[in-house]
Amino acid sequence: MKAKKVIIVVLAVCNLFVFSLIARGVKPGCVAPTGSMAPTIKDWALILYAPAAEYAEKDIIVFTVEGELICHRIVEKEANTYRTKGDCEGMIVDPWIVANEQVRGKVLWIVNWPSSMAGRYISGSWRKTGENTRK
Repeated sequence: MKAKKVIIVVLAVCNLFVFSLIARGVKPGCVAPTGSMAPTIKDWALILYAPAAEYAEKDIIVFTVEGELICHRIVEKEANTYRTKGDCEGMIVDPWIVANEQVRGKVLWIVNWPSSMAGRYISGSWRKTGENTRK
């Protein structure tokens, strides 16, 4: 009975923490199994990101390209545009230029450990880890 109360208190505190982050503009996300950000971000890792006043080289950002959310690192910054690239060995600079308006936020926190089950459940996809879902 005592253990049950402890679990309820821990869950309540976790919920308060998550809701306080969301109230501050922090958004949860899940990185799909493309492998482009390995080893920094594993397939199906959970990330927290939020808009920032400015973004710099080496920041990991979440942005949209043709309606798809992508999470890559800034490798080159100009006035209001960015060149990005995944961290995976052998990745080349992305073919697109990311405008400031496309950026949803900077990655603040990466949680790699629940990648196998939680990430798949949250994203609604049960594909094998490592399977490339991008066309």
